[in-house]
Amino acid sequence: MFAWGFNEKGQLGLGHRFNQEQPQLVTALQGAHIVKLACGEQHSLALSDAGQVWTWVRERVRSAAAATGHCCNE
Repeated sequence: MFAWGFNEKGQLGLGHRFNQEQPQLVTALQGAHIVKLACGEQHSLALSDAGQVWTWVRERVRSAAAATGHCCNE
């Protein structure tokens, strides 16, 4: 998956908070077969065909994966 645009809160999943004018590879998702994406102003979520979920959210939201791109199995 590639991401670009506003990234002040780390919501692009790139491991930093710099805005991106060009598409950048989201390395946390390499090797995963992503079947659904959801993106908002300050968050992004990815779902794999294996049921794994990755989240990137603004820092004030309490989440085990907040702005880290960590994955969890449901």
